[in-house]
Amino acid sequence: MEWIKIVRSAFGTLPGPPPFPSDLEMIHSWGVGDWHSPRWIRSFLTSPSSTPLRPGSATQPSVSEPTFEWQDMQVETVEKEIVMESSERFVHTFSAMLPMITKNFWTEQQREELGDMAMPRLLEWMEGEYGKGKEVKMTWVANLIVLKKGAGGE
Repeated sequence: MEWIKIVRSAFGTLPGPPPFPSDLEMIHSWGVGDWHSPRWIRSFLTSPSSTPLRPGSATQPSVSEPTFEWQDMQVETVEKEIVMESSERFVHTFSAMLPMITKNFWTEQQREELGDMAMPRLLEWMEGEYGKGKEVKMTWVANLIVLKKGAGGE
């Protein structure tokens, strides 16, 4: 998760510096499960405890849905280069993640002392790394899951 490495490097220049989660800690702070792992995804979606599931919601079992099994499951890991037009755009996009990081991983004192410095420091670091007004290229990875409802489905 390249964006995490960028933010980790920038925040590492803050006074202190405040703790920054590992990639896995970050992923787990978003919810339950190892959704980054194709093996875990297959295991989770084929385990008896994961069915019945509402189609479109692979985390919340639904007792009101009829029982069915997934068939023809495919999990494909894909990579795509993402280009943001500038460091400013990256910082603007990332700003939605800052509260989650500071709430889950920083102390109250760190939030008070460093919170206002975080985004300007990120921009400063990125402009030093990528250049002011220059593109920021990152490789993003996603697991695409395709499956069909089997017996008992509608």
